[in-house]
Amino acid sequence: MFGFFSLLEEQFKKKKIINKKEINFLFSLLETFLKEKINDINEQKIKLKIIGKKNFASNLNKLLKLSEEKTSNNKRLQINLAVNYGSQSELIDAFKELKKNKEVINKKNLNLPENPITDNLGIIMQMKI
Repeated sequence: MFGFFSLLEEQFKKKKIINKKEINFLFSLLETFLKEKINDINEQKIKLKIIGKKNFASNLNKLLKLSEEKTSNNKRLQINLAVNYGSQSELIDAFKELKKNKEVINKKNLNLPENPITDNLGIIMQMKI
């Protein structure tokens, strides 16, 4: 599984980082890529998963949905493409969903280890920072 982060939600909010012209160019680039390459991706048995808020122009939303549907049964490799994704808004949305379902928010249902540093020390030590 591979994950690619592109066009993070925080970049949209900080207009100094990326302007509307650049955003439009990047979206047209994504649209062109999908139109030209989705059949190749599907033939290679690669599953494409788009994560993030899909609130784009209707033609791009349709293309993203079509691309995911076309590749949904592929098993060789999965590519997660984070578009308009923001970890902060993702957490807020998750907490809102828990609250809406009247679930208690605690360490147990958040699946947090007792001590995140020591419980994951082996993984941390293997990281090349």
